[in-house]
Amino acid sequence: MKKKLVALCALTFVGIGSYVGYSTLTKDNDKQLDIHMTQSNVSPNKEWVINFDHGINEKIVNEKSIYVQDEEGNRVPVSLKISDPQTLIVKSPNGGYQKGKTYDLYINRDLDLEHVGNEKLPKQYHIQFSTM
Repeated sequence: MKKKLVALCALTFVGIGSYVGYSTLTKDNDKQLDIHMTQSNVSPNKEWVINFDHGINEKIVNEKSIYVQDEEGNRVPVSLKISDPQTLIVKSPNGGYQKGKTYDLYINRDLDLEHVGNEKLPKQYHIQFSTM
């Protein structure tokens, strides 16, 4: 049940049609629009499981295309794992995220093979989450 919930959350922000009712458009530092979502009471050991219907653009899977920042804007040392051609896992840092803190997960649009270079879509997806 937990895996289905995580997969559903991931599909919600990756799927174009599914984010319309749940997201708002905001401006990032580069003045590009992004898709913003918020989650609270996230486990300090949260592993984000992101499913891409049409596959992952493995050429750009790195710390520049998907990353986590803390409240001060510092990068958090998460690890990335491709578990299959359509699933990317963002593992929490060693020791987990700090309890009671807020973090930001950024995912480049071009990681999704379906949306590579689609300038009509926002450049990135943004999930702000706070730990319990």
